[in-house]
Amino acid sequence: MTITLCPPNVLKRLRRTPAAFVIVVACIGRVWAGAHWPTDVIGGFLLGLGWSAFILWIPEGWLPAPSRRWIPAGVRLQGEPKREPHGR
Repeated sequence: MTITLCPPNVLKRLRRTPAAFVIVVACIGRVWAGAHWPTDVIGGFLLGLGWSAFILWIPEGWLPAPSRRWIPAGVRLQGEPKREPHGR
């Protein structure tokens, strides 16, 4: 119910805040446990951030815009009456 009543900008914050918290805690935990040097964790974070930005950028820059037409022109569905082309 809370999700349906919240404005969209609040929903983004509600999703991003716990995700950011988990990332920060995991990074600090890796350094605290002695599994990684701080520079390793920072480098991994920056690498992940760069990869995420690249993956989110691909659809905007390289892939064609999706078509709203699911059925190619000229194909009739079963039971659909035949239509005459416009302009004749």
